[in-house]
Amino acid sequence: MFYRTCSPELCFLCIFARVLNKFLMVIAGGGTGALLRYSIGLLIPKASESAFPWATLLVNLLGCLAIGIFYKLYYQEEAYRLLLITGLLGGFTTFSSFGMESYQLILSKKWDFFAFYFTATNLFGILCVWLGSRLPAIFSTN
Repeated sequence: MFYRTCSPELCFLCIFARVLNKFLMVIAGGGTGALLRYSIGLLIPKASESAFPWATLLVNLLGCLAIGIFYKLYYQEEAYRLLLITGLLGGFTTFSSFGMESYQLILSKKWDFFAFYFTATNLFGILCVWLGSRLPAIFSTN
């Protein structure tokens, strides 16, 4: 690309091209991840009120497995990190980020932060879903 041949500190276009290139990596990965998630949802029957959400469980577990692999293999390479971790897995499932961040807290033996993060994410996550389901009725003009 043209931006590799110019001086980045002197050329606005070079800086813009670098940033745009990063955005495109995330967009490409995110779109692919979202399509993969949608495809798994089509292949596995959807959860109803009486059924277990198998597709979501599978996506979350696959995302956690993938982030472990991608983190170990590609975290130092920004392009791969943006494409695979931020983009692909961000579009596929954000639960993998929760799993990875929890794992990092465990590895660093920050047990108090881990306990808080794990509990707050799950408890407040469910609470926020409940609150979000109630807000439209609160602000409804009908």
